[in-house]
Amino acid sequence: MFELASSSSLCSSFCLLPRTHPALIPSARSLGIKSGRGSDSARDNNIYSSQEEALVSWIQKDIAACEQELSNVETQIALLIRRKEQIEHSLSRRKSVLSPIHRLPRDVLVEIFRWAAHRPKNSLDVTKGVWPLGQVCGWWWDIVVTSAILWSVVILKPPYMRHSVDILTQHFCRSAEFPLWIVVKCGEIMNGGRVFDMVIQKSALWKMVGIRASSSIELVKLSSASGNIPLLEELYVSTTWKERFSTDALSSAPSLRRVDLELMEISQLPLNAGLLTHFSGTFRRLADIQYIAQIQTLIEILILISDDPDEPLESDNLLPVRMEKLQFLSVNDTRAIPVSICFEIF
Repeated sequence: MFELASSSSLCSSFCLLPRTHPALIPSARSLGIKSGRGSDSARDNNIYSSQEEALVSWIQKDIAACEQELSNVETQIALLIRRKEQIEHSLSRRKSVLSPIHRLPRDVLVEIFRWAAHRPKNSLDVTKGVWPLGQVCGWWWDIVVTSAILWSVVILKPPYMRHSVDILTQHFCRSAEFPLWIVVKCGEIMNGGRVFDMVIQKSALWKMVGIRASSSIELVKLSSASGNIPLLEELYVSTTWKERFSTDALSSAPSLRRVDLELMEISQLPLNAGLLTHFSGTFRRLADIQYIAQIQTLIEILILISDDPDEPLESDNLLPVRMEKLQFLSVNDTRAIPVSICFEIF
């Protein structure tokens, strides 16, 4: 019924081909068809047709037999595949006994990874933090790549290279839409500027942001995020060139709880920070403190005075402020004594 046919192609496999042996092909005599001499053409045609019909019928039966054989082979293949999968699953379970870490639930491993990479020194260093965890095994790689929370802490420090943008892009891609804790120290304009722009573009996901600005450019960009910081709870801004951060950016921060600003420029816009409880800032004029005193939810205020130490501070416009929730008030300069007097702490 079948014969082995060697392949002439690059592979050395073989296949089963149906074979019709000449001896198996029925003859006209075996089919009961008589031949005679002197028959007319019509009779010859009838005999020929009968022979062909008999051959077709026999070949069809041969094909049906081949199809049955193929069906049996396919059934055996399916059974072998299922058996192989069962064996592989059993092997995986046996290996888990030898490697207990693989038996830990996914959520437990995620918490372990979070602890291990809680405060990376620099998220752009792919040899530290969460990056190397995915290189241990395939199981860890799947967890690291698909767990956005592991990529939610971003620490950025110069020097910034060309590949820094690519690394940060991959980092933000893995953090997906998870709220972000970001600390960034601004560097040189070219690559550092591109990195900072990427941070600003993620402002809608900020939960905590700490920025060490090197010029007024970063402060302007930071102010541009106003109106797009719905999740921001903590903001820390410091400068290196005595640049002042405008409080305009705080006019639309509904979730803000804690603010620490070095030098600031008081805005005319009212603060929309109904949850703000902690404030630390550097003031040039005592009168500007009235602006912060409008926030009745504050429980802690740290006031730093930045001015010429030989000149008295302007305090003529200070009026008593009643803050029922305020629990702690600190000033760094004796010239700011009028400030502590004007606050009524309960």
